Amino acid sequence: MKLDLNQAAYRRGDKKFHAGRYAEAAREFFVALEDWPEDWMAMHALGNCYSEAKKPRKAEKWFRLAIENAPEEERPNLLYNLGNALFDQQRFDEAIRVYREVPRGHNVWRLAANNIAVSEKRLNNVSSTDLAFWRFRIQWQMRR
Repeated sequence: MKLDLNQAAYRRGDKKFHAGRYAEAAREFFVALEDWPEDWMAMHALGNCYSEAKKPRKAEKWFRLAIENAPEEERPNLLYNLGNALFDQQRFDEAIRVYREVPRGHNVWRLAANNIAVSEKRLNNVSSTDLAFWRFRIQWQMRR
């Protein structure tokens, strides 16, 4: 089976990513995007590379682009990753807004809800004993 340039580059990037070679992986994902500029999976992968490389601003850029190009059913995972990139930049208010867009019941919803509670704690400098209250409050708000 012959792979097109996009698929071949993506697979090489994925292999390098899983080997912890994030800069090399990113170069492969850029090659994939050169062949197919709307490849939301390569954009998502670039965001993951930059997240792992501790470059959350660059990760944010690629997660936002992936969200613009991805099918609707892929948005929750991308939103969660975008929220994490914002969190890593200590932009907690924005992270909370993005985490709240993850639909209740989705497989990353609980992770998003926990990150909302942690973000609220960071914003409000709440003691760890109050964290349970914040988690309850956030979960209640997400039900509305």
